[in-house]
Amino acid sequence: MLPFYTSEQIKKADQYTIEKTPISSYKLVKQAMQNLYNHMEKNDYLQHPTYHILCGTGNNGADGLALALILAKDKNKKIKVSVLNFNENYSNEFNLYLKEVKNESLISLTIHRSLDSFELQTDSIIIDAIFGNGISRPISGIYHKTITYINQCNATIYSIDMPSGLFSNSDKNQGLFIQSQITFVLGYPRKSLINPLNKIVFELVPIGLKRSFEKTTESTIFAIDDTDIQKPTKQNFSHKYTYGHVGIIGGSEGMYGAPVLSGIAALKMGAGLTTCIVPFEGLQSVYMHLPESLTKALGKKYIEGILENSNIYEVIAIGMGMGTTKVSNEFLLRLCSDYKGKLLIDADALNIIALNKYISLIPRGSILTPHPKEFERLVGSWENEEIRLEKLSNLAKQIQGTVVLKGTYTLIADEEGNCYVNTIQASSLATAGSGDVLAGMIAALWSQGYSRLNACITGVSLHALCAKKFKGKPIIAREIIAEIANVL
Repeated sequence: MLPFYTSEQIKKADQYTIEKTPISSYKLVKQAMQNLYNHMEKNDYLQHPTYHILCGTGNNGADGLALALILAKDKNKKIKVSVLNFNENYSNEFNLYLKEVKNESLISLTIHRSLDSFELQTDSIIIDAIFGNGISRPISGIYHKTITYINQCNATIYSIDMPSGLFSNSDKNQGLFIQSQITFVLGYPRKSLINPLNKIVFELVPIGLKRSFEKTTESTIFAIDDTDIQKPTKQNFSHKYTYGHVGIIGGSEGMYGAPVLSGIAALKMGAGLTTCIVPFEGLQSVYMHLPESLTKALGKKYIEGILENSNIYEVIAIGMGMGTTKVSNEFLLRLCSDYKGKLLIDADALNIIALNKYISLIPRGSILTPHPKEFERLVGSWENEEIRLEKLSNLAKQIQGTVVLKGTYTLIADEEGNCYVNTIQASSLATAGSGDVLAGMIAALWSQGYSRLNACITGVSLHALCAKKFKGKPIIAREIIAEIANVL
């Protein structure tokens, strides 16, 4: 887990590293930019022949200058640096690296004291190193004109640490900021990065900060990293009952594919058994598309039988394509009252709860998996990101369970109010049925003995990794499922 920090806390993390390593501030900048260069090279961001780095005169500008020196070692690349010297306020690190850049013949350096001579090379990769982490008020004056001009250019833009102009600590009164295609976040993430209104694509870059600093500074929001993903495997001398039985309740006219997708995903994620419980009319769909699943009919005359035998399931996942009919409503109420096992509530089951204000009836320890509109129906609207996160934490505390709020950066809140962020970019997930797949994956992990939180963290992460392989290409939900074995 990597905690989210404020700009002030990040400065303290830098200072802590300088004191404990020990390392000078100058060398920490160099180390950070070497790590950034390695990250960019590994992920094929250094294929372009020309780079135009825009530097402010503070520590973010020092980052840009240090990166320019590293890039210049490749004599096949053209490196241009523009220093926006609008205030004559230089940091010590900036001064040191500026002297080095002036002595590097392979870097074209221009210092601008106005916008008259400032011109972007739109055939270059533009790297934003103007402000970075410390902005706390909206951009104005000459910087507003500069960022407006940068945003209007037709070029690929990368930002170092933060898009210049974006607040680190708050999303209130955000104002103008650079619309970069990718932001390379140094060390620790910040809350404004995950605000869906800001539409920030970011990648975390470790820069060698001392992780023991985290013991001195509290946080309630964390980025999920690779070490948090616990991939399931099948063990020797085991059998299907070793891996749990998932009951999947859903489906309605026109929506029978939803529980089928959840059932396939649950089996592919390792559940030993699944039973798809769907209206009688949907049984044929399950037989045709998921012959590996057991089936039961769902309807008013079948409710008693299902409830009486609900103890055969390690986990029940309910809601996928279920509709909000009177029968669905009655069954959900009875299930919440009578079922004593692990319950995952998704889709239309969440809509029933929201429509009828049933939140207090949700069994303690449940998992909820809403998308943004379902979440809004449950908790009401919000004015800003701080309130959204507060509502998410409060809902998890209220049900003493776990809430998975799906989105570009899916958020997972636990019963203590902590929040865990999936930072894996996977835009291909924007397709019908991907939420049904996720519900099945999480239910399967939970049925295999994963803790509630670990089932959510691992399920969300693997779901995103499956879709990431398609690199933003349009796909269908079954293609996500097909990638599960490959990702594992």
